[in-house]
Amino acid sequence: YWIGATGKWASQAVQCVQKSASGTTGQERTVSCDSGYTVTGGGCDCKEGGDHAERWYNGPSGNGWRCWCNHIAYAAYAICCK
Repeated sequence: YWIGATGKWASQAVQCVQKSASGTTGQERTVSCDSGYTVTGGGCDCKEGGDHAERWYNGPSGNGWRCWCNHIAYAAYAICCK
């Protein structure tokens, strides 16, 4: 049967996974979707503190998600679907 919201047949239902990249140092963290998947969303986990914006950048980068934090970028998350 046809799934109108996705524009696909049920046998071609959308499959999504969450990818992440983490660390304890550095202000930037980037995670990429695997081949065949497209980034559909994501987010950042930044160390808090200071008087500046916690996230200078939190958005798509190529076929993945990029975080650029004021202090430490603990993790970048990407939602990847096919």
